[in-house]
Amino acid sequence: MDLTEWMQQHYGATVADLSGWWANQTRHGCFCGAGTRCQEAIDGLDRLCAAHDDAYRAVGVSGDDLAFMFSCEGLMLTVEADTALATGAESADLKADDPHSAPDVEDYRRNLVWLFSTRATIGATLRRVRDAIEGFRKFLADGASQWILADAATPESVVTGFRQHVAYLESLGVGSEQAAGVAQEFGVDPASSGLA
Repeated sequence: MDLTEWMQQHYGATVADLSGWWANQTRHGCFCGAGTRCQEAIDGLDRLCAAHDDAYRAVGVSGDDLAFMFSCEGLMLTVEADTALATGAESADLKADDPHSAPDVEDYRRNLVWLFSTRATIGATLRRVRDAIEGFRKFLADGASQWILADAATPESVVTGFRQHVAYLESLGVGSEQAAGVAQEFGVDPASSGLA
């Protein structure tokens, strides 16, 4: 199953809105927004943005690289940094009268919180989906697929485990066809195996 395809299916329009605002937004201070415009933060929000930039650099993400920043990997790598910025920004002090201030600092803050809290939510969801798929693959690789493909009756514990993995994937928005695709990587056809 392709995680990028899944993300596009579930969050494509939202990611387009987020990346569009980021690409076209006004900046605030030295560090809020792509790039750096000066060297000393002008207020609390700008200090949070500087720390956020440092956290991104630590995991290999740049706010200047939109394609990677809004990719599955980029979103998953930055959950903690995005959560910290969105949470802190809600109460950070703002300076409206600096030459580097956003034209409407409160509007900028609202949009910044929206952007990074939504990024964090999507990134955390992608992590859960990725981990669920990998857990299902491990279950199949660790011998479940051999039991299912054997001519003998499949043990009830294997059938139950298979169905639990599929149900969890479906609860995350992974369609039954996508879950079947993962099973088929191991030669298992859920419909013909009586597992669907």
